[in-house]
Amino acid sequence: MKGFKITFIIILIIAIIGALTNPDEAQHKEALKASMRGGLSKALQNNGIKANHSFFNAITDDLYDNYIWTSLLEKEVSRKNYWVFSTTRLTYLNKDYTAGIGIFGKVYIFPQVEQQVAERINQFIKEGGGLQNILNQ
Repeated sequence: MKGFKITFIIILIIAIIGALTNPDEAQHKEALKASMRGGLSKALQNNGIKANHSFFNAITDDLYDNYIWTSLLEKEVSRKNYWVFSTTRLTYLNKDYTAGIGIFGKVYIFPQVEQQVAERINQFIKEGGGLQNILNQ
């Protein structure tokens, strides 16, 4: 019985700490934004666009922050609160996806998110073809 009480108290303390340090929605959005930007960077680098290229910097800074994220994605990201932890939710094409988890003050975005972003951008570049030609001039 004494072991049960100690286990219960430890679980209760962990739950209270989790609830007090549960990340807010802004932290979830910022973590997902960073992960998706990483996918964009990987895709561009995979297509021969170097990080020090001025067009690369314009895309990742101005275009991503001011258009892609703010206009298209930010409003599709939400946080589902489970009190002790929370999940990062992304609505894409009218479907909800869990993109990460927030616990003890940190948000962890699943690595598949960055990978999917990179794959979709790679596919877009291959299908469009014009972007690579513009960047090489």
